[in-house]
Amino acid sequence: VFGGISLTIGILIGLEIPLLVRTFAAFGRRSTSELLGKVMAIDYFGSLVASLVFPLVLLPQLGLMRGAYLVGALNVLVAVLVLLQVRTPRRILWAATAAVVALVGMFAAANRIERSVEALTYNDPVVYYEQTAYQKVVLTDYQNDLRMYLNGQLQFSSLDEARYHETLSASAMTSVKDPAHVLVLGGGDGLLAREILRYPSVKDVTIVDIDPDVTELARSNRLLKDLNKASLSDPRVRVVNDDAFTYVRDSDAAYDVVLIDCQPSLGLLTVNALTAAHGVLIPLEAEYFAMRGVALLTEQIERVQERLNPRLQTDGVLLTMVDTRTLHSREVANSVRQGFGDTVYTTYISRTVKFPDATIAAAPITLYAPSHPGSVAYRQLAREIVARGQCA
Repeated sequence: VFGGISLTIGILIGLEIPLLVRTFAAFGRRSTSELLGKVMAIDYFGSLVASLVFPLVLLPQLGLMRGAYLVGALNVLVAVLVLLQVRTPRRILWAATAAVVALVGMFAAANRIERSVEALTYNDPVVYYEQTAYQKVVLTDYQNDLRMYLNGQLQFSSLDEARYHETLSASAMTSVKDPAHVLVLGGGDGLLAREILRYPSVKDVTIVDIDPDVTELARSNRLLKDLNKASLSDPRVRVVNDDAFTYVRDSDAAYDVVLIDCQPSLGLLTVNALTAAHGVLIPLEAEYFAMRGVALLTEQIERVQERLNPRLQTDGVLLTMVDTRTLHSREVANSVRQGFGDTVYTTYISRTVKFPDATIAAAPITLYAPSHPGSVAYRQLAREIVARGQCA
């Protein structure tokens, strides 16, 4: 269907200039190279203006669908004015006028139409939708599974986000003695800040996220605020709405820990993080499908090494959620060690109910149960990272 629509649009665009030349000829202007040149110049100039106005003005202010309806209505309105000049049959004029009215009506109801379309796109009910100046933000909620989508890409699911946010924070926070000053690049949802604030030594956390609407949503939305434990309202947290690379380049502040919070996908944000990084630590759940995901990640790392950041290297692979009692978990662990060799850390994180218990208690596992094997494993991982020379 979309291929047929695209083909039809392409054919109509191709007919545009011949029709214009023929229209000029109907008004007594002979088709000359000078006339054709003027038509082409006006056409290309109009295309240039549209290509700049739509993404820079219409899309941030009106959104994708409202902007498209407005542009469509303006095009049909111009067509109606031209048809009036060439004495077109009245039925065609009525049809064109009806098209303008329909597009204006769809422009007025664009938000409702877009919400209906989005409800069909996502599996769960949409509870929040907004087109910000930078991205489309969608929240869905169904049976205690709160999900955030940015431009259609899953940012997090409340069912499992605590796993990777705790792993991301713990591996860095436990590698530094009494970390007090922490910088988070991204993380406007406040979930990583929630994990960082559980460490009593933390005095201040600076979150740099370019989109002020996302950070305000994380601060004020009831569902999201309950999930991030109101971390963005904590007096120790300072939110800076700026480009992360610009902030790092211009700031002279010193931090004990710097974390780049990327969405769980291989999109542009992840590529930017890999471009800025010198090493990658890959947490890998001891499951078959997780191995397939890591294969895609390693391909992306290789592409970044070849084209953008030749100094990037894989520091290590951390096996998590390991259950040595099951054959499947042991087979996955053996396959990972065979595939990645010495890059796999000797330390691994076992599956245990203490991790969800610590999440409910709003404390990192190293503080909630310091003597538990999970806490011991994280401290051992920190020592192994330092011993490998991967930590300053």
